[in-house]
Amino acid sequence: MKTVKEAVDHYLPKKMNDEMSLGEIRHELQKKGDFSEVEINSICLNISDHELASLGEKKAFSFEFLNHTIFSYFMILASIAIFVFSYWRFNNLTKLSAITEVSDADFFVPIVFIIASSLFLVRHLIRVIKRKR
Repeated sequence: MKTVKEAVDHYLPKKMNDEMSLGEIRHELQKKGDFSEVEINSICLNISDHELASLGEKKAFSFEFLNHTIFSYFMILASIAIFVFSYWRFNNLTKLSAITEVSDADFFVPIVFIIASSLFLVRHLIRVIKRKR
């Protein structure tokens, strides 16, 4: 390794495979003494730039399935099921409260689920209607 490019080509795969850190590369280059401090900084900067560029090229997991109409239909069905079950539970609690003493905290969960499922239902219905236009 006599040039900066050769050093970058040598150490870049080691850095990308996590065999060496940038600090270890810098320390090894200083220990060998083949390069000046400016050249070592240039080598480390080039390696860092290549690593950063490769991160941008990697494709992240895409959540595109959330935008599909099929997902909206699934959410509509799930919202209806949760709504019906929560409404049934709320009705049973009101009937049970006439017979025995039921705390107000028991009503909290069904009410929250009824509200949340209604919001999900409306949101996904609007999404499906907009897509059909």
